[in-house]
Amino acid sequence: MPHLEVGGEQFEIDEDGFLVDWQAWKKEIADFMAKESRWVKCQMTCPEEKGEADLLLEWVTEGDKEVLNSISCNNPKLKDLSGEDCEWSCWGKVAES
Repeated sequence: MPHLEVGGEQFEIDEDGFLVDWQAWKKEIADFMAKESRWVKCQMTCPEEKGEADLLLEWVTEGDKEVLNSISCNNPKLKDLSGEDCEWSCWGKVAES
């Protein structure tokens, strides 16, 4: 499994970059991760015709480029158990911008 090194200590992370042992969380890790990512809030019309969506975007630096790493969406249909699905077609539109 991959790991994150902060302050000379190694912390195991999963394939999405989250700490495997959440109890290991501490301020130094938060400070390190804040430097590694840039978070942006934006609004767009859902390309899957699900209305307006508020998005929280995480951009990370890879080499000399900023790359879209994650999108969080506030679409209430995705939060309930109605079975609504999402193809995340907004990803391509946001990544191009």
